[in-house]
Amino acid sequence: MAAPTLKNCPVCHKLFLDKGYGVCNNCLQEQNETKQKILQYVQEHPGCTVSEIASALNAPMKLIKYLREHGDLVDLGAAIKYPCKKCGALIDRGTYCRACTSEFAEANQKIQQRVQSAERLSDLSKELKKDNSPKKKVKLRMHFINMHDDT
Repeated sequence: MAAPTLKNCPVCHKLFLDKGYGVCNNCLQEQNETKQKILQYVQEHPGCTVSEIASALNAPMKLIKYLREHGDLVDLGAAIKYPCKKCGALIDRGTYCRACTSEFAEANQKIQQRVQSAERLSDLSKELKKDNSPKKKVKLRMHFINMHDDT
């Protein structure tokens, strides 16, 4: 473990000795209490959304999303729905819905094909430059053969 460092708490902005939690002891305790409230709410309200939790408990969305992304809420069997980052459709896992994931995969495949085509064109261009490179100039000398022997 790294040595504790002196920092400002990102939540309350007080100076504290960070031992690896990223927040001061008071804010850490508050976050843990809020986490417990969130977990209890999710158990009592299966299928709730992140925004429902946030409004019911006045809890920070960032903390709820953190718990969701780290599987703490899924471990309770909660089917928490949250919006896809691209289209806003409600999903229960990952960052993007299946439709957006498919769209990204198709776009990625097209990009890969274009990259491969560009690489092939580059290779062909290099080959053509090699073939058209100036050759060493050879001095041609004409030799005449005397076909009339006047001797």
